[in-house]
Amino acid sequence: MKLISTCAAVCVLALTMSLNAQAEDALDKIQARGVLTICADPYNWPHSSSTDYPRGFDVEIFSQIAANNGWQTELYWSNTGTRGGLGRALRNSIAKGRCQIFAGIAVHPDNVDEIGEKGLVFSAPYLGLAYIPVVDPELANVATLEEIAQHTDIGVAMSTAMDGYLIDNGIERELYLGNRRVLDGLRNRETKAAMVWAPALAIERRRHKDANYSLVDAFEPISGLRWNIGAAIPNSETRLIDLINSELAAMLADGTIESIVTGYQIPYFAPFPG
Repeated sequence: MKLISTCAAVCVLALTMSLNAQAEDALDKIQARGVLTICADPYNWPHSSSTDYPRGFDVEIFSQIAANNGWQTELYWSNTGTRGGLGRALRNSIAKGRCQIFAGIAVHPDNVDEIGEKGLVFSAPYLGLAYIPVVDPELANVATLEEIAQHTDIGVAMSTAMDGYLIDNGIERELYLGNRRVLDGLRNRETKAAMVWAPALAIERRRHKDANYSLVDAFEPISGLRWNIGAAIPNSETRLIDLINSELAAMLADGTIESIVTGYQIPYFAPFPG
């Protein structure tokens, strides 16, 4: 009888310890260590970089969330550009518990499916990015692609969504291999206008601080050529998801995210609706 009682006590203790372990979620662990670990791509500046400084706006945004809560920040780098792409990067990082969030992922249908397969969900979007027109200063007052096309062919990276849009709408274009060469063509006056992915401007302004071109302030990003950016978080970590979303909402409202992004000399767009 005494042996049975002892076994029962041990079993109850083991069950209690197991339940306590299960109850400890990611937020508990972050608070206990005082550290938020962020996964990001090491080769995706101005989003994130393991070698450039500053580290990128995605890293800065989530480092600010850590600071707001009195935590330190650790970075775990996972390359999305290798064979296997985003899926492999997620599988080898956040899906293995090496970080609590994976920052800087486009909220695109393909990516939504990818993170869902890994047991992850998107945070609330915290930024919009888009293809935008960059023009010779003499065209700074135009507002639409059609108006720009009345003055010049439009430089564009070949075989991109932007290139396809110009073809579909009968807009004459000047083709280049990648956004960097598109901006080289604009700077060398091979064309007076270009459509580029907004983050490419951060790289261009680092390479050529004296480049003489203008942005089109009145331009409205085109549906299908614009995407929101979010972070991937394990779908089971509901308390962490709620905290991150609350912090992002506050930082959008008080202009913190806009200040961080424009510090990289690219235009800021709040998350796009729908």
